[in-house]
Amino acid sequence: MKPWLIAIVVLAAVASVGIGLRARTRAVAAARLPRMPDVAGQPPAVVRHLVDADRLARRSPTSAGAVGALGIAYHADLFYAPAAQAYRVAVDLDPDEWRWAYYLALVHLERGEAVQAADRLRAIVTTKPDFPLAWLQLGDAEFKQARYEQAGDAYVHAARSSASSAAPGISSARRETLPIAAYAGLGRARVALQQRQTDVARQTLEQVIASAPSFGAAHRLLSDVYRGVDRAHDAALHLARAAALPAYSAPPDAMVDALARESRSSVFLLKQASAADLVRDGAWREYLVRRALEFNERNPDVVYEMGALLQQQKRPADALTYFTRHLDMVRDDQQTLVQIGKCYTDLGRFAEAEVALRRALALSDDAVGFYNLGYVLEQLGRPAEAERQYERALEVNPGLASAHNNLGTALARQGRFAEAIAHLTEVVRLEPASAGAHNNLGGVFLQQRQVDVASRHFRAALELDPGHADAHANLGAALAQQGQFDEAIRHFDEALRIDPHHAAASANREAVSRAERPR
Repeated sequence: MKPWLIAIVVLAAVASVGIGLRARTRAVAAARLPRMPDVAGQPPAVVRHLVDADRLARRSPTSAGAVGALGIAYHADLFYAPAAQAYRVAVDLDPDEWRWAYYLALVHLERGEAVQAADRLRAIVTTKPDFPLAWLQLGDAEFKQARYEQAGDAYVHAARSSASSAAPGISSARRETLPIAAYAGLGRARVALQQRQTDVARQTLEQVIASAPSFGAAHRLLSDVYRGVDRAHDAALHLARAAALPAYSAPPDAMVDALARESRSSVFLLKQASAADLVRDGAWREYLVRRALEFNERNPDVVYEMGALLQQQKRPADALTYFTRHLDMVRDDQQTLVQIGKCYTDLGRFAEAEVALRRALALSDDAVGFYNLGYVLEQLGRPAEAERQYERALEVNPGLASAHNNLGTALARQGRFAEAIAHLTEVVRLEPASAGAHNNLGGVFLQQRQVDVASRHFRAALELDPGHADAHANLGAALAQQGQFDEAIRHFDEALRIDPHHAAASANREAVSRAERPR
């Protein structure tokens, strides 16, 4: 055989060995990927999503990006076990890519595996010390293990690192309503309480609230602290403020937002939508609900949620379309009928609202339905019937503050002041953080010429909401009756600054100014 023929044979043999090794390597790598879970009963969009992601990962099983993308698909569709397995493989393939380790930590947290989550997060913050959200998650994971010193240290690092909660180089779809330092401060306060350092917890929470006054969870915890040190008034005040603020919501996380963009699971998408602020993140919230609707349009829960979102956004005509559609899917659903009645009410179509609400109440007693019907009957000029509906609402739910409020104001218009005061006092008890409740109660006392009592309620309203124009105007009227004209004018002016068209403030200011002129 000629030498060059021998060389060709040798090269061919080497090439075949190389191909065989690569094939075996790919086969070994593919064997590490998670097996496709049982997807029976899942929406078709979820099934297609997982099948496509699995196929792409098996085509490139040695690519950390492809395997990590498989983990994201499973994670976003709420299949945590295969997601964790895919992320572990991606971490092994590319140990320098922090994203897979972070997603794996989030899966551990979802599954209540605080020890494993903490291990992953410690590794991440070692290489990414400017990642405050990872520090915060680490603090929470350590806290769940009762490792309070380590948790406190992580919270301190979270506060000291970047002012933004975003992952390095990535921006969140949600706007940050609270600084990450506020969440870290809340964590440090919880640690201090576990270590019986009550005064440290109090000081920390007071600092948090000074920098983030809209942090309801901090107000609630500070209320507990004040109650424990016999500061009952301060405890009640902060508990009232907490009740008027949104419930706790985790800080925005760009990595979780990426999961939402990838998800085909209506459950995951609706969960993320509920965490988004309705005002600041309205567009993002609507995007998530519409995405859930796109992938699961036959799910009545998703259709209802779309209607509820649009109603919250003051779009009753659009909301009505979805509530009507939901009623076609779930016949005689009482809550949907109540919502349809509210949509008609918001549109000023009171006769149609009455029909929908009476149909709802024919199914069973519902306090909100009775209340809404009472309001509609008031608008239709049938006050006696409205009063009866408010009373029926309170028979079903004595704690429905809105029914107490409307019934109280209706009774006040009839001159039944003692009954009105009883109902409006109950509103203040049920909603101590409501400036409107204090203002309404003060208004009835003012009608009764109990000026001192009225003034106390107007001042309480302004303590809760310094921008409450009606409370400023009413306090001005009370002060004028007491001869405190300069102070009265100051409150009238403040009411007009807030609402330049406030008729009562304008008229009363002019009357007081005339009364003060030298004769």
